[in-house]
Amino acid sequence: MSTRQVELLVASAALALGCSSETPARDQWLVALGTDADVPRFGDRVFVQILNGDRQLACAACERVIGLSDLTDWPVTLGIAAPAQDSPLRIRARLYRSVNTGPDGRPSGSGLIDVVGRLPRAEGVTRVAMPLPLTCFGSAADPAAGTSCGADGKMEPERLLAPGDSGGSLPKPGDFASLEDCKGVAPLGMRCVPGGVFLLGDARPSWPLEVAPLPERLVRVSPFFLDDDEVKVGTVRLLVAQGKLSLEPQKATQKGTSFDACTYRGDSDSSQDSLPLNCIPRTLAEEACLARGARLPTEAEWEWAAGNTDRETSYPWGETEPTCDMLVAGRARYAGEGFVVPGASTQCRETFAAGPVADAPTADTTELGIKALGGSLEEWTSDAFASYSSECWQGQAPLADPHCTTGVGVSVRGGAWDVPLFRARGSARESVPGASGATANVGFRCALDAK
Repeated sequence: MSTRQVELLVASAALALGCSSETPARDQWLVALGTDADVPRFGDRVFVQILNGDRQLACAACERVIGLSDLTDWPVTLGIAAPAQDSPLRIRARLYRSVNTGPDGRPSGSGLIDVVGRLPRAEGVTRVAMPLPLTCFGSAADPAAGTSCGADGKMEPERLLAPGDSGGSLPKPGDFASLEDCKGVAPLGMRCVPGGVFLLGDARPSWPLEVAPLPERLVRVSPFFLDDDEVKVGTVRLLVAQGKLSLEPQKATQKGTSFDACTYRGDSDSSQDSLPLNCIPRTLAEEACLARGARLPTEAEWEWAAGNTDRETSYPWGETEPTCDMLVAGRARYAGEGFVVPGASTQCRETFAAGPVADAPTADTTELGIKALGGSLEEWTSDAFASYSSECWQGQAPLADPHCTTGVGVSVRGGAWDVPLFRARGSARESVPGASGATANVGFRCALDAK
C-alpha cells in the first residue's frame, strides 16, 4: 500500500475538520475518540496509528501524536482518507501522559490506555466512534494477535467500529468516577480523606530500582479517616499506663547507640509527650491503633492522602520542590553527635538541630490539613513490601483498596528527620526488613474506614 493511498487528514476537534486543498475528495472516515478518564490527569496526549491488514503501519505518515490541553479537546476527531482499493484497516489509539514519552517520541511503558478497532467500509464520509475506557489502563492491545481491551476492561477480539456514530455515544472525560465523601463525622484528631481513583506510583525514575514506585497502578481507594498528625509520645504513654499495649516502645538509650534518638522515656515520664513517637515496631503500632478502634493505613491510602487525592501532587503541599524550612528532613547527626545511620543527610543542619521535633513546619501540610506526611518520621503502613510488578499488585483496573500481604519486609512511607529532602515525594516508598524492628526514624499514624 503506497503512502498516497492512506492519509491521516485531520486531528483534534480544535482544528478545522476537512481535507486540505491539495487532497482529492474521496471516501474517508471521521473517527471520534472519547474517554471516561479524567484528563489531562490520566492522559494529555493521544498517539494514533492506522494499521493495514497485516497489522503494520499502513503508510509512512499514518501515525500522529495529538497534544491535549483540556476538556474542550474531547472528543478527539480524526479524518482518515480511505485507500483507492478496499483494504482492511485498523485504528490504534493510546491515551498517555507526556511523562511516559520514550526517547523516540512515542508512548513508553504500560501506564496508558491502549485500544484497537477495525474500520468499516468507507462510503463517502463514514463516521465511527471508539471509546478509550479507563478500565483499560495498563492493558496493552496486541495487534498481532488481533486482541484489544474492551469496555469491561478485559481483553477480547478487536471489534468492528459501527458506522454512523459521530461520537454521541462516547463517554465524557471524568465520567468514570468522582470523589466519594466519608460517611459520618471525623473523630477528634482525624481528617476525612474522600475516596477516589488515582495512579499509585510514579513514572519518573528517582529512587533505587529495588524500591522504585513502578509500574504505576490504577487504584480505587474507599473514603477513610486519617490522623491529622503522627501519633505522639503522650498518646502511646497513656495507652501503656492503661494496660492497653502488650509492651512498651523502645526507650531512649545512652548516646552512641541506635536508640539514642528514641522519643519515649517511660510510662511515667511526660517530658517528651509532644514529640512524635518513634522506635516502635509495626506490631506494636498496630496494637496502638487497634486500642483506638483504628488501624494502620495501606500504602494506597497513604499515597492518596499525601498527593492531595485527585490532584495527585508530587508533594503533600503541592509541586514546589522542598527546602529545609518546609519540612523536618536532612537533619541527621554529624559524626560524634550520636548514632548516625549510613547514608543519612545533614543538608539542613546548618540551620536546624538533629532529631524529630514537636511540631513540623506548617508548609508540610496537605490541603485537607494532614501534617508531616513529607518529613518528620517515616510511617508504618499495613502492607508487605513488594514491587508493583509483583503478583500482589495484579488485577483488573482499577484495583479496589489494594492491600499487599506477601512480600519481602514491610512498607514504610514518607520522609524523616535524617533522610534527604527528595524523600518527601508522596509516591516514595521504602522497605523495612521486619514488622518487629524499631528505629529512630520510623513512627506511625492511624486510619479508620469511612464508607
